Amino acid sequence: MLIKIVLCDNRYVYLFEIDKKDTENGFSGMILGLAHLNEEIDIHTLSELLNEVMLHQGVLKKVEITTLKKMTFKHAIKDDALNANMKNTLRRAMKKGLFSSK
Repeated sequence: MLIKIVLCDNRYVYLFEIDKKDTENGFSGMILGLAHLNEEIDIHTLSELLNEVMLHQGVLKKVEITTLKKMTFKHAIKDDALNANMKNTLRRAMKKGLFSSK
């Protein structure tokens, strides 16, 4: 799943998640942004992302694409806490500077 998020200043970040494995009780994902957040991810970069995910068999922390800034995360699905988990993930991404255009 790839979700494009338009920030309040019309910049873009993306949320990328893959299906969990049967042995897992949560999801792994990445928050992605280009170096210049006012640009959208093009088809070439998206293709490179998918190839990297396949190459590393879904281990997202091993995925490296030079044109993307990223932060990986995991969240468990328990007690309907998905919204709170995503809120915390977005806060961590902000603290890491993922949304800054510098």
